[in-house]
Amino acid sequence: MAGGRAAARVALKGIAKPLEQLLKECEEILAKDIAKAGRKAATSFETDASESLAQRLARQEARGLSENAAETTTKDWSKKATKLYGKPPEGMFENAHGHHIVFKGATGEAGTFSSKSQEILQHFGIDPINGNANIIWAENANHSVANAKDVLSRLTEAANSGGGRQAVIDALQKAGRQVFNGWP
Repeated sequence: MAGGRAAARVALKGIAKPLEQLLKECEEILAKDIAKAGRKAATSFETDASESLAQRLARQEARGLSENAAETTTKDWSKKATKLYGKPPEGMFENAHGHHIVFKGATGEAGTFSSKSQEILQHFGIDPINGNANIIWAENANHSVANAKDVLSRLTEAANSGGGRQAVIDALQKAGRQVFNGWP
């Protein structure tokens, strides 16, 4: 028996050494992953790195709901604006229409800014295409890069203000009035 135990101890020592090395390697990989996550968490809101897993999942779920809702809602934005606010004020514009504050289908550089703005809206549970908060009466014009950038700047500031969803909605509506001379 004594010889059997001694042999077992030698065998276990042979296994223990590789296991210790494996454990050490796992700890090093884990430490690198934690450091990488810490660096990501230190980045700005715009990169979404500061989101918790729950926030990211909620945003993705909202995006999915938004895509499903898009299939069932009207595409005539003037009808939607009329339903929300009534007809535009008399003499507002010759070509007033239901206008998205955050552009819905912009391309190029304006599209890049609009996509980032849409992500902010989705992050706060605001549907960027069919959501009431993103629709105003405005002139059928002003779909410029400068305006898309201005809206993104305002939304980013509101998102980072700590005011939550309401701060973003307020900034969105204010942008509609100030950037696009919209109503209400």
